[in-house]
Formats: sequence, C-alpha cells, structure tokens
Amino acid sequence: MTSPKLAEWPSTDPRYRRSEASALLGQGDALWERATVDVMRWRVKTASGFCVNSTAPAAPGDRLDVTVHVLGMTIIEPVEVTDVVIEHDRVGFSYRTRPGHPVSGEEAFIVHRRGDAVHFTVRSLTRAAPQQPWRVLYPLLLIAQHIVRRRYLRAAMIAGSDRKVGAQMDLESNPQRAAELCSAAQTRLRTRVAHLTEEQVRAPSRLPGWSVGHVLTHLARNADAHARRLSGALRGEDLPKYANGPEQRGNEIEAGAGRAAAEIIADVENSQSQLQEVFMLNAAAGWPHGDFLGGGHYGVSGCPAHRLREVEMHHVDLGLGYTPADWPDEYVEWDLPILLATVAERLGSSGDRRRVMAWLAGRGPLDPTATLAPW
Repeated sequence: MTSPKLAEWPSTDPRYRRSEASALLGQGDALWERATVDVMRWRVKTASGFCVNSTAPAAPGDRLDVTVHVLGMTIIEPVEVTDVVIEHDRVGFSYRTRPGHPVSGEEAFIVHRRGDAVHFTVRSLTRAAPQQPWRVLYPLLLIAQHIVRRRYLRAAMIAGSDRKVGAQMDLESNPQRAAELCSAAQTRLRTRVAHLTEEQVRAPSRLPGWSVGHVLTHLARNADAHARRLSGALRGEDLPKYANGPEQRGNEIEAGAGRAAAEIIADVENSQSQLQEVFMLNAAAGWPHGDFLGGGHYGVSGCPAHRLREVEMHHVDLGLGYTPADWPDEYVEWDLPILLATVAERLGSSGDRRRVMAWLAGRGPLDPTATLAPW
C-alpha cells in the first residue's frame, strides 16, 4: 500500500485518504547513518509524542502497541510492521493498523538519499475505523493526523542536527531524546506491574528495607516531582521537586507503600501519564528555562534524563524480572560514564582503590572483595 521500497509511489486504493510529505535532513554519510538508525528504531515516532513498546529495529511481522497520552486519556494504537527496505540509498518500513486502532490504514517512514543529500519521507493511507467512538471522530482524527505529520518531519530534522556520531551521549542537554527514552521506559514499567497481586506488592524489593510497594510509590512521587519542575518552567517559575523539601519525599513514600495493589498501580499509571503530557508541552514550547535549578544540582532541562535513570534503576530494584541486561544502549552510554566518575570517592580503602584501578587498567580481573559505598 504505502510501498516503502519504491521511490515513486504508485496509485493506491481510492477508499483511503492518501498523503505524502518529505523534508531535506542535510548531507553526508554520518547524517545518513544516524537518520536510518533513528527511523528504524521508531525514534521519529517517539520524538513526536508517542510511546512504542520496543526499541528494536522494525522487522516484518512485528506487532506493537503505540501509545499516546492526550488530555488525561491513554490511547493505544495496535500496529503491525508490514514491509522493510534496507538498501544503500533507501531505508525504512511500513506498518498497518490492527483492530482497536483509532483509524484504519497504513503508514511508512523512509530515509532516502540523492547523491549526498539525505531526505525523510512519510506516507500514509487512512480511512475511518469500523468501531465507535473512533468512526464518528474521524474528521477530528484527520486534523490530528495533519498535526502529527508535521511533528514527524520536525522530529526527523531535529534528530538529524542534534547528535554527532561517536560523540559521548549527553541526555541532560538533549531533553527531547531523554524524554523519548523515558517514555519508552515508563511504558515497559507500566506493562510489567499492571497485574501485580497484593502478595507481590508486599514482597521485599532488592532495596534494603523497601517492599515493591515502596519502590512503586517512590516512582509515582518522583514522576510528580519532575512534572512539578517542568510545569513550573513552562510558567517561568523555578520550582523544587518537592514543595516541602526532602522530608516530604520520605513521608509520602512511607504513607503510600501500604496501599492496596490496585491503588498503587493506578497511581503509577496516572503519575506517568501526567508526566508524559508535561513532556509534550515542554517539547512544543522548546524546553524553556532549562537552566532553572529548583534548588538542586541540575537544570530543569535535565529532568527527563534524571527521570529515565529513576525508572531504569528502580525497574531493576523491583526484582520482577527486569535486569541490567534490559537497559537500552543509549541509557547506558549516558549514565555509565557518570557512574564511573563516582567510583574513586566510593571506594572505602586504599586497597580497594588499587584493586579497582588495576582492573580498569586491564591488569587483572576485578577483585570480588572490593566494595563501593552507596551511590
């Protein structure tokens, strides 16, 4: 239908509304490599305000759920990848809607080059979904689709100019990419905890003295804290994460950890959805007042990156099957150097410092007796 392998899009089924739009991203092999990775890993979609429950390259037959949060509602769009093209001058994929999607049709994201110039194209075929309420809302969905299409083009152009191949990842200075990774991380977390039982919520987590309920309550309040800072920045207000200081954080965690499982899960869902909406508002406003510190040690533009760290670390701490092996490459690329920089001050003895230093220098295996102070 959307024919991602073809440079010229042939005639299509007249029952579908047809659209094609393109943008010049720039020039050069480095941009080409970067843009093809972004497109195949759904980053144009996630940079436009959507969550995709996969960071793997698109492959034919992949069945995914695309999620978007609008006006307090969570809309799930089931899709399936139908075709993939990987050629020296053309890379991309198409996906079709599945039952339950707000519309019916197909969309394609394609990066292609002519000479040294790199272009991005999005194609779509759309008609009303058979089910209500989406069928009656179809005219409004067409308007929304037009807006989203412009976001796709803008996201592709920003991605093309933001990052340098081989450069150290700095998510604190790239809130848009950090927000995309955070949105995906929150989706993974939400999926894992959606059906926890009372027994599982009361069980010990991997953090000393904390149950799974403690960790989830902390994640919910942390989302609120970042939303508070980012919402304040939109209004030109430099706000701290917690209105009443660090004591508020501890009190709220203890007060909320003993709630029923359903209440805790709903709290995590609602707080994450609200934060996602705040991400979208900040992205639309260009992430204003990024230098506001809110009494902390990083600017408000670093909130998405710091929230990403909280979700990835504490998802492991839950002890529910998510492990460091599941951490996305981009998150590790950003946070590993930061953590390595703390090693020297966290080693308690001169012997530990020497043993770890020898290992870092490739002078033997890491001594299992070396211990780090809490981070």
